[in-house]
Amino acid sequence: MTERSESTDAVVFECDFEEPPEKVWRALSAPEWLDTWLTDQDGSTEYEVLEAEPHRFLRYGCRERDGGDLASEEVLESTVTFELSPGEAGGTHLRLTHADFRIVAQAAALRMAA
Repeated sequence: MTERSESTDAVVFECDFEEPPEKVWRALSAPEWLDTWLTDQDGSTEYEVLEAEPHRFLRYGCRERDGGDLASEEVLESTVTFELSPGEAGGTHLRLTHADFRIVAQAAALRMAA
């Protein structure tokens, strides 16, 4: 059993790159670059692809343990969405939305079973 606390808040960031969408997509989807975008230094963040449309749309599900502690009783779940479109002056317009924040508290019964 878990308890969930949800938020309707979202963090939105938009920027323009000189590079074409194909190059920006590669930076967002290649594992060696993805860690730069989505993980923290202590490695407590896990992510999975939820939806992808190459060179246009990419959504990840993220799970982060409270305070980076792998034994933490709370996990923050969220989604990170990258939307790419041609920029007005060429290049790529990127819209990043970090949303769907949920705190998942593990049940006391699970702690007692360990």
